[in-house]
Amino acid sequence: MSITSSWHTGWNVTRLRRHGVAVVVAGLLVMPFVIVAGTASAAPSASDTARAAEWTATADGPQKYSDVHIDWDVPIRMSDGTILKANVYRPMDSAGRVVSKPLPTIINMTPYTKLLYMLMESATSIPGLYDPITRVINRFDLFDLAGTPLSGMGEQIRMLTGGVARTVAVDRQLVKSGYVQVVVDVRGTGFSQGVWDGAGQREQDDVAEVSLWAARQTWSTNMVGATGLSYGAINALQGAQQPVSAIKAVFAAAPGSDVVQDVIAPGGGIAVGFIPLWVASIDTLKWLPDLQSIATGRFDWQWLADRVASPITFFDTLLRAFFTASVHDIPPDVRDVIDPNHPFRQGILGHPDRIGVPTFLIGGWHDLFTNSEPDVIAAIRLPDSQKKLLMGTVTTRRSARAWGRTARRRGWMSYSACGSTSGSKVSTTASTVTVPPPCTNKVGPGRARRAIHVRRWPIDTST
Repeated sequence: MSITSSWHTGWNVTRLRRHGVAVVVAGLLVMPFVIVAGTASAAPSASDTARAAEWTATADGPQKYSDVHIDWDVPIRMSDGTILKANVYRPMDSAGRVVSKPLPTIINMTPYTKLLYMLMESATSIPGLYDPITRVINRFDLFDLAGTPLSGMGEQIRMLTGGVARTVAVDRQLVKSGYVQVVVDVRGTGFSQGVWDGAGQREQDDVAEVSLWAARQTWSTNMVGATGLSYGAINALQGAQQPVSAIKAVFAAAPGSDVVQDVIAPGGGIAVGFIPLWVASIDTLKWLPDLQSIATGRFDWQWLADRVASPITFFDTLLRAFFTASVHDIPPDVRDVIDPNHPFRQGILGHPDRIGVPTFLIGGWHDLFTNSEPDVIAAIRLPDSQKKLLMGTVTTRRSARAWGRTARRRGWMSYSACGSTSGSKVSTTASTVTVPPPCTNKVGPGRARRAIHVRRWPIDTST
């Protein structure tokens, strides 16, 4: 196993090899995030290891509540009148009653339809189904389509077997431990009304408005966190950037800040191996109708009108970009995307310097947003204890493994929201990484920033 911990210009980067995943535990909502990877002077003690195993068992074992209740397709009206649809997951007690007391709430915005999230959540909750299937797929790398015209699609399929299903799907263990999770179709996708805005300013306003809506609900403590992977991670960051928002903390995996430079046109050329299939998948999924509303006579005709008004959002722009032979003939809609001074281009550009809440990012040196991730964390104007970046030698799909497991996300959320005052430890098969509370954090601006290389963990201090 190899771990590299680097402190540079006020931010922490921890590099982890593919088969040596270190676990990060940090605070949600009001408390700052903290990470301390191993130093050359000390290794985890036996008590650290024991506490790590105990903590992991707590996260993975029986929870406070016995089941999960789902409110399907809850309408959330935005300030412009557009109605977004959300699934709200709340815990139930042993008597089958929905827990009525206010609980901390996590929001996740998705363009991939919450119906898909529900299917992934169902698959991962069936004992003996998800894990054996993914082990076979990963063992033989059945969807490695590198070097073919379908490489982009292959990478997206392989993401489902890299831990991403548990990352983006609803975490029943988390809900049963005392949280509410809200999964929302972004405008113009899934069952939500409107036209897909592609992480533009209107969509960013939606994230903030959804957080405010969640904070007002009787089942919410007003403590709202935002989370997501890739597109959802971008939404989470953008929501926290808004001047009026209820978001108290962000935990984002594989986020970007400048999506044009990162994925749409890296180096100035359209990313033909990924972007067309990605846009096509969203434009296809957004046409899946709400069958229950049809059966019950409550079909949303505005939803259909919005889909007809923009049937292949952004895909027509991509086609024009592909077939434009000269820079002198660039169509207006293509120019809107690539012109750095155009309002649309400016609208989708991230402003992490405006984030004022604890933020934890996970990325990979080989993922789609590797150029943005260090810049994002460096731009956030918070102390080191409240902003963290975990980087690994991974792709976007492998980034999911670094945080997709229940224990890891539970650590992030429970540290402050559940009133923990002691350091949290999480054990992996190869190592234990100790994360102390903020009061014992020795790493920060006052300490000389350096990088260490560790070939094995725990560190051998005998030499």
